[in-house]
Amino acid sequence: MATREHKATTNGGLKFTESGPDNLAEIDPTNLAALGSTPAESDNILVDDGGTPKKSTWANIKAWIKTYLEGLTFRRRWTQLTATTDFATTAPSTSTITMNTDQTGNIEIGDPIKFKLSGSYYWAQCAALTANLMTIRGAPLTTGAGDLEELYYGLAEMVIKESFFVPGNYGAGIEPDALKDIANSQEEWDHARGYLVHLAATHSVVDSGTEADVSMGFGDTDPLSTDLTLGAADAWIETAVASFDTSKHMVDFGDEVEVSIKTAGGTGDAEDLTVRAIFVLEK
Repeated sequence: MATREHKATTNGGLKFTESGPDNLAEIDPTNLAALGSTPAESDNILVDDGGTPKKSTWANIKAWIKTYLEGLTFRRRWTQLTATTDFATTAPSTSTITMNTDQTGNIEIGDPIKFKLSGSYYWAQCAALTANLMTIRGAPLTTGAGDLEELYYGLAEMVIKESFFVPGNYGAGIEPDALKDIANSQEEWDHARGYLVHLAATHSVVDSGTEADVSMGFGDTDPLSTDLTLGAADAWIETAVASFDTSKHMVDFGDEVEVSIKTAGGTGDAEDLTVRAIFVLEK
């Protein structure tokens, strides 16, 4: 009976030898053009099982790879939920979504949210979640029957948090470029396209008169329809969902990012303004 040995050749190929009549076949990796084209389903592939040569058909190898890959779990950037099955298509308010299936095992508070309203897509962030209700912050929902057409949740890595500090006195007048003109700094968006979904501000010393109103600016665009009016020292004032102008809260790579004093304080002696912004990447 003939026996077969397989071993590497000096040029990195494989050599097969049979005992008995001289029968040498060598696969030369430097001359692959001489080999056949795409393997057929019935072609045999050599497998080395701990020194024991075995063979398997190309069809069997493909089937094994397919089974293996199907057993893996891949998380897409955006995972779509099913309308009416997972969520109700009529929102009970501008910031809440009725959940028909419990998604607390899939969605974390703080995860990015995307939804489609009457043919257009919007971005937000999960602010609270129970088995039957999701609360969002960012673009507002509409409450018309069937308005909520699609709903997605994304990866936590798609949420970007930025903080901006304006030291010393501020609010003596309207100042669209507070970072540049008061803090002597400049900021630029260096991520892919994103959407502002939350804005909060605080300061260490209040104005002795009335408090200033603040917002952000992307170039010359103000993303808020209602600006933030500062409050007590060290108290965070946050945007409401209805505060966002959804036609203006988008920021693109390279856009200038600014803190804006929209209404001057009564005296202009407030100090140390901090603005915190949260964005969700589009994809």
